[in-house]
This record gives sequence, structure tokens and C-alpha cells, in this order.
Amino acid sequence: MPRYIHILGAIGLVVGIAMLPQVDPALGLSGQVLWVLIMPGLVYAAFIVFGGPRLAWERRHPPQIVGAQTPREIGLEVFEDIKRRYPTRDCPEFCV
Repeated sequence: MPRYIHILGAIGLVVGIAMLPQVDPALGLSGQVLWVLIMPGLVYAAFIVFGGPRLAWERRHPPQIVGAQTPREIGLEVFEDIKRRYPTRDCPEFCV
């Protein structure tokens, strides 16, 4: 996992510890520990659910496709296609 996720998890742990005085003492020690670990758990869960591991993997290991285009080249092709479709004043404002 990327380093920044661990930093965010540590910040979540600090927030959980800071919230500890607000936790009901009737929960006992195990309940208080669980309450402290909720914040870092949410950070890691959000990273996993929203596709972070795939993004981290692709950044570290870019796909090796022969003849692959860069995003800029693909964007230029789309732009040229729009200009061909709307050659007159009907062209949207971003074509000008």
C-alpha cells in the first residue's frame, strides 16, 4: 500500500485516541480499544472499497501495451473528432 495511506491511518488512530475520553467507560477496555481502532479501520476500508489498491498497483507497474497511446494523445483524438462533427457555429464552446 502507498505510504500516504499509512500516514492517514496513523492520523485516524490519533483522532481515535483523542476521542477516547468521550467513550462510555461502561464499554470496558475491549470496547474502548475497538472504538480507538474504528477511525484507522475506516481509512483502510475506504482505500480498499474505492479502488486504491488497483491505482497503486498501476502506478508502480504501468501496463506494457505495444503501441499504447498517452492520455494526451487520446484527448487530442477526441478533440479532433468533435471538431469534425461540429465544423460550424454549432460546435460547443470548448471546440473554439
